Amino acid sequence: MTMKEIQAPEGLRARKKRARHQRIRRAARDLFVAHVYERTTIDEIAEAANVSKATFFNYFSAKSTLLIDLAAEVDGVADRLAGPAGKAGEG
Repeated sequence: MTMKEIQAPEGLRARKKRARHQRIRRAARDLFVAHVYERTTIDEIAEAANVSKATFFNYFSAKSTLLIDLAAEVDGVADRLAGPAGKAGEG
């Protein structure tokens, strides 16, 4: 049995928290594309994600932290797409 099989299922609170985090990220990504990062406000992100500004700050300390989080996701996707042959310093 693997550790994943042994772990208890995710509870409702954790699922709601994960969904809220994803909504904030998705709203920010969409707004950054539509209005560029510099012109997008935290208030706009919170409104688009259907959360309060205070809730935004429970998940991200600043708009720049959210941008870094989104960039890390893009880097991770790029690494997976490139596979072992596409990694820098190898070959």
